[in-house]
Amino acid sequence: MKHTLFVLFVLLQGSLLAQPIKGMRQVRIVESPEAIRLDGVLDEPAWQAAERADKFHERLPFDTLLARARTEVMLTYDRQFLYIGAVCHDELEGKYAVTSLRRDFETFGTIDFFSVILDPFSDQTNGLEFTVNPYNVQREALISNGGTGRRSTNSSWDNKWFSKVSRHPDKWVVEMAIPFKTLRFREGSTVWRINFARNDSKQNERTNWTWIPRAFRSYSLAHTGELIWDKPLRKPGTNLAVIPYLTGGKTQDYEENSGNNSYGFGGDVKIGVSSSLNLDLTINPDFSQVEVDRQVTNLDRFEISFPERRQFFLENNDLFANFGSSSVRPFFTRRIGIAKNTETNLTERTPILYGARLSGRLDKNWRVGLLNMQTAADDDPRKGIYATNYSVGVIQRQVFKRSNISAIFINKYSFIPEVQWQDTIREEDFEPDLDELDPSLLDTLLIGETPYVIVPDSLDGVNKANNVVGLDYNHASADGKWNGKLFYHQSLDKGDKSQQFAHGAFMGYNSDRWEIRWDHEVVGEDYNAEVGFVRRRGYQRISPSVEYKMYPKGRSVLQRHGFEVQQDMLWSNGLGLTDRTTSVDYIFRFLTGDYVRIGYENDFVKLTRDFDPTRTDGPELPEGSSYTTHRLSFLYFSDSRRKLSTFMRGTYGQYYNGMRAGVGGEIRYRLQPYGVFSVNYSINRVQLPDPYHDATLLLIGPKIDLTFTNTLFFSTLVQYNNQINNVNINARFQWRFKPVSDLFIVYTDNYFAEHLKVKNRGIVFKLTYWLNI
Repeated sequence: MKHTLFVLFVLLQGSLLAQPIKGMRQVRIVESPEAIRLDGVLDEPAWQAAERADKFHERLPFDTLLARARTEVMLTYDRQFLYIGAVCHDELEGKYAVTSLRRDFETFGTIDFFSVILDPFSDQTNGLEFTVNPYNVQREALISNGGTGRRSTNSSWDNKWFSKVSRHPDKWVVEMAIPFKTLRFREGSTVWRINFARNDSKQNERTNWTWIPRAFRSYSLAHTGELIWDKPLRKPGTNLAVIPYLTGGKTQDYEENSGNNSYGFGGDVKIGVSSSLNLDLTINPDFSQVEVDRQVTNLDRFEISFPERRQFFLENNDLFANFGSSSVRPFFTRRIGIAKNTETNLTERTPILYGARLSGRLDKNWRVGLLNMQTAADDDPRKGIYATNYSVGVIQRQVFKRSNISAIFINKYSFIPEVQWQDTIREEDFEPDLDELDPSLLDTLLIGETPYVIVPDSLDGVNKANNVVGLDYNHASADGKWNGKLFYHQSLDKGDKSQQFAHGAFMGYNSDRWEIRWDHEVVGEDYNAEVGFVRRRGYQRISPSVEYKMYPKGRSVLQRHGFEVQQDMLWSNGLGLTDRTTSVDYIFRFLTGDYVRIGYENDFVKLTRDFDPTRTDGPELPEGSSYTTHRLSFLYFSDSRRKLSTFMRGTYGQYYNGMRAGVGGEIRYRLQPYGVFSVNYSINRVQLPDPYHDATLLLIGPKIDLTFTNTLFFSTLVQYNNQINNVNINARFQWRFKPVSDLFIVYTDNYFAEHLKVKNRGIVFKLTYWLNI
């Protein structure tokens, strides 16, 4: 009997010890009395005296246990740096799983890494993530929207910090040094929010220092602990960085039989106005080193968007970029630096002359963002590409615990030249009626020897000025389960303002079992956000969805499974219901990391304008025609720890008045840790009745990404796309010879897909250097 009671007692104690520690966790940080040598060895006295943050919690595959692999974290600091030391214990044999030696690696899936998540203002809305893997490959990211969803982090942001990693038979040890000049914080603060995350591929677990429910991401700012400083923080001194660049290149256009050599210089300046407010300046910026976008096959009737990757726009980008919804954005920074050629109706790049951007916090509750950019006119006036100024102002006030109210004003002003008529006539023979003249028709009017000047409000479809104002309320509950938004935006073009609006709402609930969403949008016929991203106008849309998740008990190959139902309905002004999609999906998430989604979709479409369903300049389906279709779909992600991994999506069913079968995805082979070989593919077979065209649309994109060291990279991407009749080759060499200082060599080649005749090619050299003053 005593033996039985003793066994029960031991089992009970083990069960209690394995339970997650919920509630607020705290770790204290004390200033180091001596310098820390960054070498991946935690042997300084400050590390021995530092308080330990340990007893990590599993988040996945289960959120009810402590982590199986031990992790210990220590913190200290001095006048210049915040130091983080971590011991990641590892008692299992085998190699670590890493993507490659390229910085800013994806943390999707169970690959090995350690992260620190910082929320210096303790607002649980915005933060930073600093990550290293066992090979000392760095990743830094900005966190916005409280860390809800995958799109809440942006790893394109780049800044200066340092790390060293040492690997041992039973552990790997991390030592980080993050300059206070890299961080934004309130001078005099004594408490930050903080968390740590670790992915362990051998144990197949994702863990955090504070307990995070499995329905949330590892960087959820609603589930952070507290970092208690031993004394109020001081301003980190002069915070000024100058980042000059030199560039040179050669381009050749074989269609126009022209070419040119180009050389340039410019740069950025980053000024810390305060410890929480930053001023960015740029002169003649050059973005030639930015990685090329992956192409997509577009069978939609509307425009698609790609994320912003240009460094100048990234810090505090959520202040500017998160107004409205994903399909109604009043401000989209990728509009800056491009313009439509009114002669060819094609979009072209335009040089940015200079820009300034002030962003950050005024105090605990107020954030501000001001931006001004100036682009140049094209030398050929027939293109209708004019010098343009972009000005944006944003103010944000935090309300309640994690919510905020934001207001935005956007001004785009095109410097359209004075329009003059082409013919020369005698002054006494002509008395112009200004109300009758159309200045967009002719070029020059000379009355005798004196030009007769007309300054229009618009020319060839280009407005002189476009203004938009907007107000958003962003809601986030304290526990992170409820998130929502209300917004109202108004463009201010001349004329009737009654249809120049856009408003909408979103509310979402996320728990262990349920994920429920409601979206609606109403966009006026004349809403005009020229610097925004607006997929369509003149409609009302609602989109509710619900997902139910089930977690098997006992032994199972599944981590969870469940169903999702979504309804999307859209009414176009004056036409009634024009779009309806009803989808039902069943989802399986396996303990191995594999993911399967099987779905059925029923669509109704009534065309609001003529449309070629293959987008290959074939015959168009007529405006007003309607179609009801049914189709099946599937999606599969394999375990990312495998050297050979894949994701695949497919669809089969009716498509307008015909049929469509499509498959797409990516196959990746990891030559760990020195490279990744991948092939992106999309194959769509569209069959339509006469007189419409059948089409087989191919998009094939093999890529070689070699990482010789964690500072020397080479990648080559080939993209064959017969929908736009193009083959693109982009080769990119990068040498990071100092932190955030690089040498780039970028080669680009474009061919016609039909017969592989060259269109154009170019090569660019760029050298950047980050200089702290």
